[in-house]
Amino acid sequence: GTLPSELGVLTSLTSINLGHNQLTGTLPSELGALSRLSLMYLFLNKLTGILPSELGTLTSLAYMSFGGNQLTGTVPSLLGALTNLTGMDLRYNKLSGTLPSELGVLTSLTSINLGHNQLTGTLPSELGALSRLSLMYLFLNKLTGILPSELGTLTSLAYMSFGGNQLTGTVPSLLGALTNLTGMDLRYNKLSGTLPSEL
Repeated sequence: GTLPSELGVLTSLTSINLGHNQLTGTLPSELGALSRLSLMYLFLNKLTGILPSELGTLTSLAYMSFGGNQLTGTVPSLLGALTNLTGMDLRYNKLSGTLPSELGVLTSLTSINLGHNQLTGTLPSELGALSRLSLMYLFLNKLTGILPSELGTLTSLAYMSFGGNQLTGTVPSLLGALTNLTGMDLRYNKLSGTLPSEL
């Protein structure tokens, strides 16, 4: 069945976990009224439709997981208002469009996973502002352009995965500043040039 819009009246809710079910239909915009919600798990269902912009009003949200659904449309720029967000999992959907530069203001983020979607465009240089980010998964999309040198400022980064895109240009020497990095996956792109000695 579908998610009832009446969930939006449960304004005392701090967490909701409906992961790994067989829910269908769209995400009700009424979820945006859950102002105290800090944890939202809806992964591994059969949800369709867009990510409603009303999710951008959930300013208490610390973790959102909608991975493994059939969501379409873009990543809303209004998600940039979720300044308490530490984790965003939207992997294995059918999201398209570009990565909004507004993600760069989510300075509490420690993990972001947008792997296996249909995202296009370039990597926003604003991602370099995510100083607490330790995990960054953007594998298997249709991203183009270069690896921005601003990624070299992500000194908390432990793992980065951009494999299976259409990235071009060189591997930036500034990635040598990522001294906490334990894994780097850049396979199946169109990168050129030499490997920087800084690595």
